[in-house]
Amino acid sequence: MTRVVENQVEIEGHLYERFAIWSGEELPSWPANDQLAVVGRDVARVDAVAKVTGRATYTDDLSLPGMLHTAVLRSPHAHARVRRIDVRRAARLPGVRAIIRHDDVPRATLPNGQPLFDRTVRYVGQAMLAVAADTEAIARAALGQISVQYETLAFAVDPAVAVQNGAPLVQPCGNRSVPGNPRVYQRGDIRVGEGEAQVTVDL
Repeated sequence: MTRVVENQVEIEGHLYERFAIWSGEELPSWPANDQLAVVGRDVARVDAVAKVTGRATYTDDLSLPGMLHTAVLRSPHAHARVRRIDVRRAARLPGVRAIIRHDDVPRATLPNGQPLFDRTVRYVGQAMLAVAADTEAIARAALGQISVQYETLAFAVDPAVAVQNGAPLVQPCGNRSVPGNPRVYQRGDIRVGEGEAQVTVDL
């Protein structure tokens, strides 16, 4: 028997739907008072000793044949428009394999729907482009050879000012909303929880 199993996973306050294809015999449910060997018990982490002794291998420790390293150029401005990006000197550096800007991936978007490399800067540190090179040092050196011409725009750093009428807009739809439909997350009933709690504290 094959069927699709749907499950919800909570990660940092957000619910995500996950689907899995199950094929085979149905697994029996655990008896209500079953004494489980792992679930509900303290289990020693198998990687604990390796991590505290420095023997564990992390992603940053890996070096594979042909592997490239990336460095990201970020905006120093809170609000601006990108007028021009000159990557010619950076592209000529030995070891630089690619430089990706908005014009190279105009349809690529982030999870929130914003372009991957937006020509409109909306916060300090926003990614403007990425360099791929043979080494991390070369990638970072290439960033120093890139020239970006910005047209700086007005911005507000005080939330109370940002929500007032006439404040500089971060998004075309306004500072009180975001593009697309808002994500609404609810769990439980606070009133029921207070009624069942042994102690409540009012601050």
